[in-house]
Amino acid sequence: MKNNFSQHIRVNKLDFNSIYKNIEDINSEFRKQIFESMEVLAESMPSLVELKEALESFTDNVAKINSIFIRYDYPPIDYIDIHEVMNYIEMNSNQQQITKENINLIMTRYFDEIHFNHLESQVATYNLPQEEITILKEILDGYKHGYYYLIIPALLARLEGLIFNSVNYKGRTSYYLFNIVIEETINKYKSNHDYYVDDDYDKIKEYYKYKLKSNFEFGDGNMNGINRNSIMHGYDNKYGTKQNAVMLLLHFEYLYHCLTKLSENEKKDICNKMQNKK
Repeated sequence: MKNNFSQHIRVNKLDFNSIYKNIEDINSEFRKQIFESMEVLAESMPSLVELKEALESFTDNVAKINSIFIRYDYPPIDYIDIHEVMNYIEMNSNQQQITKENINLIMTRYFDEIHFNHLESQVATYNLPQEEITILKEILDGYKHGYYYLIIPALLARLEGLIFNSVNYKGRTSYYLFNIVIEETINKYKSNHDYYVDDDYDKIKEYYKYKLKSNFEFGDGNMNGINRNSIMHGYDNKYGTKQNAVMLLLHFEYLYHCLTKLSENEKKDICNKMQNKK
């Protein structure tokens, strides 16, 4: 997909009706087009042009929705049930402008009512040491009890461990090495999932490499979003929100799947690059 669809999206001017229509296109219009195309194919065996057009329409809409979620610091929508999210967007489609607050409201409701149970069952099957699974289960249990101030630092620590352990790295760690794993892993994931806008993959890498762990100064009154450094160094004392917990759990899930799709040879290649940069 060569076109940069994000150039055609005016996210700040979209209302919930338009985002709902985009998602509705993914879930119903695309199925309708595929069904109609397959009927034509079955009856007359024409060229595959109609089917190709339907697929391109699907790709366009997925790219648009993905761009919106990434814009508001959520991970790509690969492991989010868009059909279910559509229902929550429809509930809020009364001409409201898309804002971070409204997106957070939609995603926390979706997470609590739909995604949490799925994630809880999936974590038990993760290809991780049993000790890690136990920690993740306790994090999820803490989420159920609203212990956001406790689970967010724990998730940040587990996320860093996941990054290094997944490529079998041994040795001293640094943010520079962390960034190598992020860059290589998402690039390899993208090579097998090339149906999103290139800019969006760049934005998600920037989020993990820089925004999530950006520098801060004590006394800084402009703390926004999740900042690993300001939390772990004891400055930020307002991070413990449901929205931040949901966002970080979804990011952990996304990165877990990206990392576990690496082959053993790919892990070795990444680890060698890390060793060469030490």
